[in-house]
Amino acid sequence: MIRHYAHQRANRLAASGKKRVKRFALKAQPDCPICYGDGRYYEDVCGDGSQMEVICDCVSDPQTSTEKREKLMTNLIPASFKELPFELPISLPGALGWNDGTYGTPQFVAAWWTYMGDELMLSDGRTTFTANGAFHAWESFNAHPLVMPSLIDIDFTDELEVMGEGESNQQALVMDRGEQKLFLAPIKDARKFINGQHPPAPQQVVDLSAEEWDDFVKGVNERMEEITREVSEQDIRAIMQANRRAVENLLKELDVMLVLGEGDNSQ
Repeated sequence: MIRHYAHQRANRLAASGKKRVKRFALKAQPDCPICYGDGRYYEDVCGDGSQMEVICDCVSDPQTSTEKREKLMTNLIPASFKELPFELPISLPGALGWNDGTYGTPQFVAAWWTYMGDELMLSDGRTTFTANGAFHAWESFNAHPLVMPSLIDIDFTDELEVMGEGESNQQALVMDRGEQKLFLAPIKDARKFINGQHPPAPQQVVDLSAEEWDDFVKGVNERMEEITREVSEQDIRAIMQANRRAVENLLKELDVMLVLGEGDNSQ
């Protein structure tokens, strides 16, 4: 792996017993979709598989950084992706269970159904989870008159994928939230593509002090307590009401799109 010159120099100094040079801090944007607030990311600059550390554009121009990656991903839509003849409903990701406040704001999110538990799955390539409570939203979307003609023969739940028999025809629904487009794609192609919207993970070991490690463990424990806490009947009712409102909003948006003539393939 090709390493940044500053790292090489610091390592040489450490080996010689001299004072180690501290890694200089960069004023990066904390919500940058490329470097995720670090100010640096790793890229195959030479095209030979090696990774070089690159200073992210968000350090000097955060708007350019976001637009650059979104434009790049949009131009790399695989040939196996089939664009649907209507726009992505703004309320669809949320109705299916995607919460930007929890999972971030990726440009592409994929949805598919799994026989393993008979549940809807959502993924942006970094976070993959079961969309609990989104069954009615998924079914309502697929059954809507605007959507059904495009999805009537699509297999989102291919049993061969589970049984390991033959070639799977399972499809995923890919939501392009940057361009408000919807695509159908083979599940393997979809997952490979959404993985590619993220920069590669830094190839380095993170050294934590005892205090930093304690803070990390404390954060994990707090999160586990939050996840495993007992859910009251009132909490369940609130969740059900929120899911019902999400489905209602989605159907209203689809109705408006249908009236405006989206999804018309006659021309």
